[in-house]
Amino acid sequence: MAPKYTQAALDSAVQEVLDGTPATVVAEASKIPVTTIRKWVTNAKNGTTRKRRGPKPLLPVEAEDAIQDWVIGRQIVRYHVGRSEILKKAQEISELVPGRAVTDGWYKRFMGRHPDLTNRSAQLLSKTRNAVEFEDIRLLFSSMAKVIIETGASADQIFNVDETAFCKASKSKRVVAIRRSKNVWATTPTTSFHMTIIACGSAAGFVVPPVFIFPGKTVKLDILNGCDVAGAAVSVTQSVFLGMTLFEE
Repeated sequence: MAPKYTQAALDSAVQEVLDGTPATVVAEASKIPVTTIRKWVTNAKNGTTRKRRGPKPLLPVEAEDAIQDWVIGRQIVRYHVGRSEILKKAQEISELVPGRAVTDGWYKRFMGRHPDLTNRSAQLLSKTRNAVEFEDIRLLFSSMAKVIIETGASADQIFNVDETAFCKASKSKRVVAIRRSKNVWATTPTTSFHMTIIACGSAAGFVVPPVFIFPGKTVKLDILNGCDVAGAAVSVTQSVFLGMTLFEE
């Protein structure tokens, strides 16, 4: 019959006895047989540790620790890995161990042996957005402030142009990350865009009518018949994004 207490509870009980609490008192509080506690207290004093049950791990401890470091390193550079990538890496290492193969069972045990790792759903970002750092934002705002001060630009001379693209919705990706990570990002592959909207407004509150950009070479103007925004325009580009030529037009 399996014991009704956990290994952690037994370890805690043994430590209490080693710290001076009578074994009978600890046994009554923890509901662990006093004979069991005394047995493992004696083993602890003799330097005998409790061996892990079940088969011997497929990979050496050093190899699994290296895989954990690799997972964390990939997270740091924002290229997370998931179950399949970890299994592939473990399989490459296991080829040095004849007659052993990596399975889903190994992956579950690996995650159990490395509690600092956990499965998370990563928020998908494009490669360009995923590469933005805090210093990039700081440089942008300091450069804008410098230009405004030097030119003495007024609110009606400062415009913000925003380009928003519409594409197929990407499913979130399951990755392995450090437990308690605040944000988990993953880079998405190149996607095909269906339409881009250009919005523009001044610091004084003036809003320029939007421009809709579609892929291709031509577009029917009656496509705007369903648009309720007065002055809205439509155009086309091969990339579906705003280029310098279209911006000047």
